[in-house]
Amino acid sequence: MKRNNVLRYFVPGLLAVLLTVQGAWGTEHAPGGGPPAYTLRDCVEMALERSPRIQAAEDAIRKADADVGMARSGFFPKVKAYATSRTLQGLSSTGYYSDSDYDDQSATSQGLQLTQALFAGLTIFNGYQRAVLAREYVAAEREEAVAGLTLEVQSVFLERLRAVEQAKVYKAHLDSLEVNGRALEAMFAQRLVPYSDVLDVQAEISNARQKLSEAENSVAVKTIELKGLMQVPFEQEAVFVADAWDAAYMPELTLEQIRSHAFENKPGILLARLAVQVVQKDRDVAMGTFAPRVNLTLSYNKLDMNYDDPGRSLAGDYDRDYTKEYGVGMLSVEWDLFTGGRDYHQLQRVKHEISRLQNNLKDQESMAYTEIEKSYASFQEARSRARHALAFLKSSRENLAVAQARLDKSMGTLPELVLARSKVQDAESSLVASHIDCQKALANLNYAMGRRTSSLLQ
Repeated sequence: MKRNNVLRYFVPGLLAVLLTVQGAWGTEHAPGGGPPAYTLRDCVEMALERSPRIQAAEDAIRKADADVGMARSGFFPKVKAYATSRTLQGLSSTGYYSDSDYDDQSATSQGLQLTQALFAGLTIFNGYQRAVLAREYVAAEREEAVAGLTLEVQSVFLERLRAVEQAKVYKAHLDSLEVNGRALEAMFAQRLVPYSDVLDVQAEISNARQKLSEAENSVAVKTIELKGLMQVPFEQEAVFVADAWDAAYMPELTLEQIRSHAFENKPGILLARLAVQVVQKDRDVAMGTFAPRVNLTLSYNKLDMNYDDPGRSLAGDYDRDYTKEYGVGMLSVEWDLFTGGRDYHQLQRVKHEISRLQNNLKDQESMAYTEIEKSYASFQEARSRARHALAFLKSSRENLAVAQARLDKSMGTLPELVLARSKVQDAESSLVASHIDCQKALANLNYAMGRRTSSLLQ
């Protein structure tokens, strides 16, 4: 197969592996009325639905939506209403009007004022675009959180599945060794075999028990990890069922297509790219501070003036109270000519940040390329190992059948049968490991290329 073909010929091989080990493997099933059973897809779906990190990412998106709304408000005029009430009470007076009470008055005013920014160096427009990009950034962060959590659930589920299946292999092997061990002890009691053969089998039994214990502990640990990711109470019983989840959604893509897909869809690359665009908008906003700002202000005002004492003139007293309504229109221009270098250094700061993030983008693209190559190589190696393990299993089973036949005809020995069974166990363990490694490599490859592997998430 050419190197640029990734998965075209894997499905038939995977099906052959599944069919071959079907007899040796079992799947966990929930008994009637027992604890719930979860497939890998179920685990991913539940983790994504309940995970606090996903909920936090969704809260960040809602916050970004509010930020977009705040930035959009800069395009609209600002309208405010105001009212004032003023009272003047004279205390003393000298001069022409010596009556201190003559100045006593009360005044009320009300009004509406509308202010519209006509030009602000495009800071409002660029600020709005920045808010939109920032919203896209937090949405990409959510996608990164979803992809990371999906991969984490897949990895833990598959590692647990590996431990479960290996525990079954070790348990079957241990049961066989114990039967053979008892037979050897009986033969040794009749002086038919040397004691060294008994010791060899006892050593094999001890080794098998150790491997079984390690596998069972791994099952318990991975179960706890999986429940934690799914937000399931640790004391709650649950059954996890293996299925052909990854096999049903394997991409038929060349290596070049995988790279291209990653550069367009991988959340990490999108985040780095959006970070550059956000800071570029910061640069545009910073440049806008060097431009003048033009505002239009329109206002309506009403003034009620009430004097306690009437006015005095040669003709006599007169009423000084009055009401006035008037409108004001004002066009204002502001231009900061010198700010102590603050705006200049702010612009330089943003430019350096753009350069830093552009280098970070290049690093993300390089890391994605490396991640794809590693996942691809791991998948190829695991698939090749699965083929060799399949051949090893076939030959070891044939060898076991021959050893059993030789023993039945009194031409072989029980230690030879024990050794043959041990090789079968090794072959079954290798097949389990290689199949799980294929599945994990596929999960890593899909993560590296920014592809969802579950049909529920596509």
